Amino acid sequence: MAVRKIVEWPSLALRSDTHDLDPTSGETAKIYQDLVDTMESRKGIGIAAPQIGEPAKIFVISAFAAESDDLLPIPFINPEITWLGEDTMVEQEGCLSFPDIWLNVRRSLRCKIKASNLSGGIFEVEADGLYARALQHETDHLNAKLMVDFVSKIKKESVKKKLKRNRR
Repeated sequence: MAVRKIVEWPSLALRSDTHDLDPTSGETAKIYQDLVDTMESRKGIGIAAPQIGEPAKIFVISAFAAESDDLLPIPFINPEITWLGEDTMVEQEGCLSFPDIWLNVRRSLRCKIKASNLSGGIFEVEADGLYARALQHETDHLNAKLMVDFVSKIKKESVKKKLKRNRR
């Protein structure tokens, strides 16, 4: 379909409320393909609809991050994290909406998520490692939460200045 422009922080579009989708609709299929095309063009491992200006509850995770034998990125439509493990770890995260920025973010090492696929089927995944981190990160996007929300005000201002410098 199309490689879309990625919305960068501090755009308010990243803080918009998102709406549920009909998993089997043509609109959902188009958003899915645009997410895949955009993510792959930027060599990302995940991307959520608000990052391409769509206030919809859908994200995709690369087959690499999911450690999947499938070649296609996995769609998560109307996802809900149903469980977070108690053990956590601070690790660096990047985000396509924060080009060339890496921040230390504490996340659960394991999680379970329930979502719909493009056929309307509901599935549940239990993930750990990078996959769990990516699922939590992308779900946060659908809830208007960003990786800068996990750092101090001073660090947040530093990120804002660096992004402004990089845009020049």
